[in-house]
Amino acid sequence: MVELSAADLEADGVARLLASVSAYADDFPRFSVKGLAADARGRSGRLVRVWSAVCTDGAVQGLISLAEAAVSGKQRFSIPWLVVDPRHRRRGVGRALVRVALAAAAEAGAADVSVETLSTWTAAAAFWAQLARRTAAEG
Repeated sequence: MVELSAADLEADGVARLLASVSAYADDFPRFSVKGLAADARGRSGRLVRVWSAVCTDGAVQGLISLAEAAVSGKQRFSIPWLVVDPRHRRRGVGRALVRVALAAAAEAGAADVSVETLSTWTAAAAFWAQLARRTAAEG
C-alpha cells in the first residue's frame, strides 16, 4: 500500500481506476480525479489521508480514504472513499485497503470508524455488511 498526496490523485493511474469503476456500473457516479483530489485536500478542521493498492506493473487496483474531523468537540473518523477496479475485486484488495485505513485510524486514537454507502450500490453494501459481520465475529 502506498499513501498518496492530493497531487498524486490527479495522476493517470488514478484516472484510469476511476474511469474503470464508473464504466462498470450504470448506477455508479462518474468520478473525477479533480473531485477526489479536492476531497483529499480537506477543508478546515478535516484531515483526509488516502492509500492505494498498486499492481507490480504499476496499475492502481484500488484506493481508500480516511477522514478525521472534529465534530462537536470530538474527533470523528470515516471512510468516504473505497474504490476497487472491477478487474481486481474479490481478491482481497478492498479488505487490505480497509485494514490499512483502520490501522491508521486506531493509531490516531479512533474508537470507531463510520462508513456510508448508497443502498443502490448493492455490491458496496454487501461488502461492508460482510466485513462488519467478519469483524464482529473476530471480536
